[in-house]
Amino acid sequence: VNLLEIHGVVNRQPPMAGHPQLLILPCFFANQAGWGEWFWRQDSSSSEQEEQHQNQEELFFFLEMTVLGPITIKITLVERRLVGTISVSMEDNAAFINTLLPAFSRRLEALGWHSQLHCQVKSIKAMHELQHALLAESQAGSGAGLVDVQA
Repeated sequence: VNLLEIHGVVNRQPPMAGHPQLLILPCFFANQAGWGEWFWRQDSSSSEQEEQHQNQEELFFFLEMTVLGPITIKITLVERRLVGTISVSMEDNAAFINTLLPAFSRRLEALGWHSQLHCQVKSIKAMHELQHALLAESQAGSGAGLVDVQA
């Protein structure tokens, strides 16, 4: 069974009652510059959101980059507002990414998006724990599991 088939099996599972649908997609980079997964989920369960006709979408990127190392990106989208946190394991990488964020925010603003982005240093263990917690939440009570394969 290959990685794409495993993702397909997980993505076909219906969401558990009270839990938003979580879709998991692989992410590969040219010239073997890294790989990763990105998760998407939509949540409109809160009554406040229903009253305002807003759906909250969340994107989580779990990337393993050859130069920057592990990177986790969490983005929350509500209407045309984007709030995001980028987590890296080394201070130098966080400083580098933080220098790029103002230009990225200006580009988003030109496209009609209001953004609030920052980069922080976080342990590799904490990044992996977030990924495993999302997977566990999506599979709670389903009787199915995702195989963790390391090459």
